[in-house]
Amino acid sequence: MKVLIVVYEAAKNGHAAVVRPLADARADLDRTGPDGRNAMLVACSVDDMDFTRQLLHCKASLQGVRWPDKGWTPIMAAACHDSATVICLLGDYANVNECGDSGTTALHVAAAAGRPRAVAAVLRVGTDPSLTDTKDKTALDHVPPFPTTSDRPLLSAASPDRTPWSQTLGGTKYFGEEFRQ
Repeated sequence: MKVLIVVYEAAKNGHAAVVRPLADARADLDRTGPDGRNAMLVACSVDDMDFTRQLLHCKASLQGVRWPDKGWTPIMAAACHDSATVICLLGDYANVNECGDSGTTALHVAAAAGRPRAVAAVLRVGTDPSLTDTKDKTALDHVPPFPTTSDRPLLSAASPDRTPWSQTLGGTKYFGEEFRQ
């Protein structure tokens, strides 16, 4: 293993305790691994709250960090993998309305993946549900056509004539049904 990607390898293996010593030794926290992802993207995509917290504490960058094949930001990676705790943590540091390569936000990604916890989390941290992608589609437009009851994202409130987004978070309404987390 090359020293240059040691933080990336630590993220892949869940070794959060090494982040601080590596940062103190001036290791490049933002260096990418062979798949083009850096430690932050890896930690966010596997819901590693401790590793993500350590990276943020050591000032790892969130700006300009993209998943190479998808164009996703770290918060989008967390949204796809239903990592609600990581989304809430990133919400204090990241631009939650930042768009990926196709104009999608973390809310678009969570909706398309059918991830209700992630949808609730990105809404909680202030994502704007009215944002559209490059095809002029909102997150509601990305909901799979026939989601199962347990996978229905809480996007039915996206329309102005329905329940406001902020009212869907407590007892989380899905298309008129109640879902308690």
